[in-house]
Amino acid sequence: MPGLCGQVLMNIQTYCITMMNKRLFLFLFLFSFGLVIPANSQTTGGILDKSTVLEKIRDLRGGVLIVRLESDRRKIEALEHLASAPGLSQKERQRIEGQLLEAREEAAVNTTSYVEAFRDNYDYSEVVFMYDYQTKAYQDGEITFFDDSFNEVPGTSVLSRPHLILSEGISENNGARMLEFLSEDLEPLGKPAPRSHFGVLSFVTSTGLRISRINRKLHKLAG
Repeated sequence: MPGLCGQVLMNIQTYCITMMNKRLFLFLFLFSFGLVIPANSQTTGGILDKSTVLEKIRDLRGGVLIVRLESDRRKIEALEHLASAPGLSQKERQRIEGQLLEAREEAAVNTTSYVEAFRDNYDYSEVVFMYDYQTKAYQDGEITFFDDSFNEVPGTSVLSRPHLILSEGISENNGARMLEFLSEDLEPLGKPAPRSHFGVLSFVTSTGLRISRINRKLHKLAG
């Protein structure tokens, strides 16, 4: 049994190191092309007092939660640019096209996993979805969302109601990824709004479980 446990731990360690190395390689690659930009949101601990945050959470119950999804658009566009570059050998072009296909599939899986997770585990409010590259359109009030059946939802029908945004952000304390609530102005709400951190072993926590925990915390805060 000790030998089996040791082997399991070694497998987990190998998986973590492999995933971290892949992410580090991709970051350095994109950075070299000037394609890495700061996250749209960095947590600052919140700019609102606790009572205001609670009020917004209670208002959300009769409003709409906007989930901002990562699209990996910059990574995909960078790979598309590389795949179309002249002078590539057939082997190199095939390798890049394989990475491009993988990136597109990962983006599609990410979208589907979040949509299904909210459909099955969230009932605190209505919910719609948008992509990170639609942030400017959101700020301009010229956006079209989609629901958990992938039907289009006019932006005016959402933005005219109480709403908050749940988005992937970056912790200023340790640089870790996290799901955090943002105000209508895309500012972090801060505590006591729920957050979901992505740790080193985050792959063992399903998206559905994350959303279920957030849903329960919202109900608890609303009283």
